[in-house]
Amino acid sequence: MEQKKGVVMQKIAAFFDWDGTLSYDGRTVSPATAEAVRTLRGRGNPVFLCTGRSTGFIPEEAWAVGFDGLVAAAGATVRLGDKLLLRRFIPAAAVERAVAFFLEDGQICILEGEHGMYRVGGGEVARFASWPAIAAPGEFSRRFPDEAVSKLTLHGRMSPAAEGFLSADYCLIRHAAYTEAVPPGCSKSAGIRLILGELGLPPSACWAFGDSPNDMDMLQYAGIGVAMGNAPDEVKAAADLVSETAENDGVAAAIRLLLDGEKNEAPMARKAGYT
Repeated sequence: MEQKKGVVMQKIAAFFDWDGTLSYDGRTVSPATAEAVRTLRGRGNPVFLCTGRSTGFIPEEAWAVGFDGLVAAAGATVRLGDKLLLRRFIPAAAVERAVAFFLEDGQICILEGEHGMYRVGGGEVARFASWPAIAAPGEFSRRFPDEAVSKLTLHGRMSPAAEGFLSADYCLIRHAAYTEAVPPGCSKSAGIRLILGELGLPPSACWAFGDSPNDMDMLQYAGIGVAMGNAPDEVKAAADLVSETAENDGVAAAIRLLLDGEKNEAPMARKAGYT
């Protein structure tokens, strides 16, 4: 990245994860972080939300930041402005097979839809109580015939039976407390590649900001990958730059450093070879 007197010499496209990156609590974004993203955008650089959440689970606070497009559901949905570049969803028959399996298996499975979130199995869990419960095979398609399910999310440790059921038909992304099951070929980096192609920009003109395992591929793909200080060690190892935690405005600190070369009070760690 060529920089001179605090001015970015080449237009870049910046991609931001939501949970644990832009938002430390998954619901809100700090004024400092929102302002940093808007400053970057105000200098002529397009900015994008790049989240594992499906579009039915993105809060209004995220949209309010102001983005030029998004990569959602870990790459199953990709938009540039009003242009839909990719829309992958799980076929209705496959959704019903998953519902039947997890009702029997008992593990909590969340159907992440384009318009809402739906829970299967696991009994009553307070954190999911506001989402419709699917209690019988065939119920989801009867109650929500027009909903498209972008991905599945399994909460808790995935059972061997569940792994066997899902591994043939989905790409599994494992986190410490949950597992994402996305359609084959979907990833954040694949979504970023589509957007960069539309913009006519190379990967070297891309900045990516994240904190979790589903961010690793985009951190490695981007010209500059920035991990939050709250990220696991393996995610930090995939990044070029490690910033402060999301709670301490790590995105804002990294943007200031990358745009203006500021010497911030927030500590920054650079991987060997980063210039």
